[in-house]
Amino acid sequence: MPHSVTTSEDSATISFTPNGEWYFPSGTVAVKHFSLPIDERDPTRLRRLETRILVRSLNGLVYGATYRWRDDQLDAELLRDERAEDITITNRDGSTRTQTWTYPSPSQCLICHHHIAGDILGITTRQLNRAGDDGVNQLAAWNDLGLFDPPITPAEFAKLPRLVPPDAASAPLADRARSYLDANCSHCHRPGALPFVSYDARFETPLERQNLLNVRPVIDYGIDRVRYLKPNDPWRSMLLVRLLRSDT
Repeated sequence: MPHSVTTSEDSATISFTPNGEWYFPSGTVAVKHFSLPIDERDPTRLRRLETRILVRSLNGLVYGATYRWRDDQLDAELLRDERAEDITITNRDGSTRTQTWTYPSPSQCLICHHHIAGDILGITTRQLNRAGDDGVNQLAAWNDLGLFDPPITPAEFAKLPRLVPPDAASAPLADRARSYLDANCSHCHRPGALPFVSYDARFETPLERQNLLNVRPVIDYGIDRVRYLKPNDPWRSMLLVRLLRSDT
């Protein structure tokens, strides 16, 4: 699901910070494409589903739009409202299953893309400080293009934070898990984002301050003695419970 970012000509620099979220100038347009493998026997068979854009307008606020790719895959059309679509997936044995894909409405985009999370999600130091498909460090490439204010000096690079891929077997399990939470949950699960959120999923927050270990969740689903994370008791760990549910 690649994304790209462009900025307006009159202000083309991003306010850079090693930790936390960057601030993008007015006129920034972030574009993200979504495709889905539709045949497990051939991973190269992809169906284009949607292209989302997020625009920071001249007043500093953001708005989003979703374009659904037509069935002929030649063009995409703007959606005005939320839409769900059933996609047929072919399994390895030739059988099929149905996967439901949900396209968000413009108002739903702003549920996650809010000001406290920096509006434009996922494009941060800790996310881009890694090699892309071409082997080039993405953060270094943006820096070389002069997109940051202030620019990153060579001496700073070694000290910059970096998320750990979930399949990095040599990395500590805690760092892999906390990186996953940062990438997938931290835009809402952080101080001040939502009234019912009580733990901090940001990787930059030390584990002992994330309010995760042995902390009772706001919603317990009726599970006895449940905690956000309960060591050695996965079925009373709400994070796992939530990951296994598709209705929350």
